[in-house]
Amino acid sequence: MNNNMKYRAGIVAYRKKSDLKKNKILELLIVSSRKHPGQWVFPVGTVEQGETYEETAWRECAEESGYNVRIGEKLDSFIIDSQGVSKQFIFFSGVVKNETRQWEKDRQRRWCGADKVIELIAKPFVNTAKIAIQKFS
Repeated sequence: MNNNMKYRAGIVAYRKKSDLKKNKILELLIVSSRKHPGQWVFPVGTVEQGETYEETAWRECAEESGYNVRIGEKLDSFIIDSQGVSKQFIFFSGVVKNETRQWEKDRQRRWCGADKVIELIAKPFVNTAKIAIQKFS
């Protein structure tokens, strides 16, 4: 790992629900951002020493949303350079296995229809959302 780079891993958790006409509706899990109030993000956080990207993604999803997921394939990877700091983001797909009662209560969590995610998700994550929607639809 590059010492000048901060590494972050996250989850794009999804589910398909049936509407009244038995059509399958794709929903993605989003959580409210702490650093940018009023914005929504996918569960994501810093890779801790000794953790794999997948372990970080799983842990962050559980901590931020209260959902334990089964990690799937890598969906997206990108780098953001901001104020002299580079952050590499890696996102995996995830399917919820179960829900806990414990999560960061200062965050909101929301299952959002694919049609609304693009307008709600923070700008750096729009492309990841588009990749996920195409893959999961």
